[in-house]
Amino acid sequence: MRQSLPTLEGAFKETDMRPSYNPTRMGVIGELTTLLAKRLSCLCPACHTPGWGKVSAKGLRWPVRYSTRQ
Repeated sequence: MRQSLPTLEGAFKETDMRPSYNPTRMGVIGELTTLLAKRLSCLCPACHTPGWGKVSAKGLRWPVRYSTRQ
């Protein structure tokens, strides 16, 4: 026969979202790191400041795949 565990008032269970324990999150962080590195390697044609590129685009859904070199 199975015994039930005592319930704790106010206790709840949640997913551990720390990247070291969540492979999906590690993958997303890796992809975003790559996109950030590509963005920082793009210079503004006028002033040569790093990080030049498209800032946002309406209607795009995750995952957004685009080249930061335009």
